[in-house]
Amino acid sequence: MTAWAATSNFTVNMKKTTDADLNLGETVSMPVVVGHTGGITQYNSFDMKFTYDPSILQLNSTVITGMSVTAENGTVRVLRYGNDLKAGATAFTLTFKANKSGGTTVTAIGAKVGISQTAQEMDAADAVILNDVTVTVNSGRYNVHVATSTGGNVSVNPSEAAAGTRVVITVSPNVGNRLQTLTVTRENGENVPVSTDNSGTYSFI
Repeated sequence: MTAWAATSNFTVNMKKTTDADLNLGETVSMPVVVGHTGGITQYNSFDMKFTYDPSILQLNSTVITGMSVTAENGTVRVLRYGNDLKAGATAFTLTFKANKSGGTTVTAIGAKVGISQTAQEMDAADAVILNDVTVTVNSGRYNVHVATSTGGNVSVNPSEAAAGTRVVITVSPNVGNRLQTLTVTRENGENVPVSTDNSGTYSFI
């Protein structure tokens, strides 16, 4: 019987490829990278567990090619045993969909990585978990503010809108006046395209 020695110095690093400040219905991808601080360049197995709030996030990556994925009540376990993988590269990616507003942290609560043994067994070493990923899901509704205007009245409907909703702007100049400029901007200063039907009504999304 061959007894495989446990391998130390493996690390698990969770990253994200999209902004983790989401609106409802948007998705976030989190590549999981297995590295090694001692110069080992390959490994062949791992056993990892992650937790998250299932009321806020829905796990989309329930099937990952070449791996066993088990998800239940906010815990996902990913198992893998097979050909060598390259240390320092992405081992797999977890993808979540924003289902409800709020905040949650995707946390790695355990990780074993092996070179020549199945990581599910006790002889595989515990990896060092480097980080978690915090996700904030916004309600997806935004207030529409009208800046002070002169020479007439400007109103919007609705004054609070969900992302993707068309907002109607009604311009009512005073007698003898006409609209000179109309600009819509986001909070970050980015201009928003405005359309018009030439009747004093404008709109944007």
